[in-house]
Amino acid sequence: MLHLALLLVPSAQEAPPPPPGPPMPPSLAHLSKELGLSEDQQRRLRTIHEDHRGRMEARKEAFHTAQKALMDVVLGDGAGDLNALNAAFAARHLDMVVEMASIHTESSAVLTPAQREQAKAIHAPHLTQGPRAEADHAGPPERRH
Repeated sequence: MLHLALLLVPSAQEAPPPPPGPPMPPSLAHLSKELGLSEDQQRRLRTIHEDHRGRMEARKEAFHTAQKALMDVVLGDGAGDLNALNAAFAARHLDMVVEMASIHTESSAVLTPAQREQAKAIHAPHLTQGPRAEADHAGPPERRH
């Protein structure tokens, strides 16, 4: 059921979000149409998203910092204990996953059982493809694997 949280929270590998724009994140707008969310549900989901934004951004920043430190050592451009850096990287990743799970739990409580099932069906293909499948569909045909 982490699917809903994944829509509401940019992944760690995406660029930073654009400056504040419309009051509803595009993913929430998409969900609203797909799931037939009421105005109250939209408001509640928007509040959940905003309540977690600062914590998620801090967790993403810590994750990227740990990732860079680890990769610097792996690539020979840095110094440090590879095991300790890897443990720090894994811990920061777990922090993000825990935050996403919290967002998902809170968001799921806003949805009806039918909407939760519909959200699961919408996100199932994205969860089973993985990063390799996404890379295979990126760029022009001559660059695809």
